[in-house]
Amino acid sequence: MLCYFLFELAHEYQIDFIARKCEARMVSMIKTRKERDVLAILKTLISTCIDEVRHLTLRQLKQYPMRNQIENDNYLQITEGIIERNESGT
Repeated sequence: MLCYFLFELAHEYQIDFIARKCEARMVSMIKTRKERDVLAILKTLISTCIDEVRHLTLRQLKQYPMRNQIENDNYLQITEGIIERNESGT
């Protein structure tokens, strides 16, 4: 999905205006899909977010102001990924 790719680039290069536009477009795309499609997209989105957050350091994760709002199962997957990465030395 081109919009998601642009969103990632805008976020990486801190171009907030483009990131917000891409986010709004993705939200509108989800709103027009059927329920099954939305659930599949949600599952993929959560999985992708967890994979990305696993690249943080434990210190960065602890400093995240909204970390107490991360669901326990997702938080566990994130911290396990951080630990595994540290143990492997990558």
